Amino acid sequence: RGASWLPDGSGLAFVSNAMGAFHIVRTLSRTPNAAISIVVRADMAPDADRAAVSPDGKQVAFEMGRGGVKYVGVSGIDGTNFTQLAEGRGPSFSGDGRKIAFVRRVNDRDQIFTVNAQNGGDLTQVTNDEADNRAPRWSANGRYLVFSSNRGWQRFQEFGASAQATWNIYAIRVDGTQLTQLT
Repeated sequence: RGASWLPDGSGLAFVSNAMGAFHIVRTLSRTPNAAISIVVRADMAPDADRAAVSPDGKQVAFEMGRGGVKYVGVSGIDGTNFTQLAEGRGPSFSGDGRKIAFVRRVNDRDQIFTVNAQNGGDLTQVTNDEADNRAPRWSANGRYLVFSSNRGWQRFQEFGASAQATWNIYAIRVDGTQLTQLT
């Protein structure tokens, strides 16, 4: 689960329980049934999910669970430099690989955050509203995030809309300004 291509197309990083527990693994080639290598063991990153490879292919970010709480972790694609960055889930690398966007639950709502991909520093909350905001992805220039949100679902109540089923795509500057509805 949670597969992500290596940028050169040589293989994938993903979460697999083929060896019992859910490990972060990578394929050693792009052929069907290719051999895999463990990047991060399940005991280091329990309940792993949603692998995301950095643009240079040197790192993999992922979510993991500890004590019922989800965290964003990062490791070298070779398994070195494992770091637990911040509480959250659904990581996405910026185009330069220096930042990771992710989702964190705040006051019963999913909000978008960014963090330094190396050490978890420079934690920044990008959204802060009465909506759920999920699946952040970076623009090519690194200035914007695009994400799905259920904000404004009330406008469609007469058509049977609900906060759980009515989602649109938005863009926002990484400093939290210039929110724009795209769909």
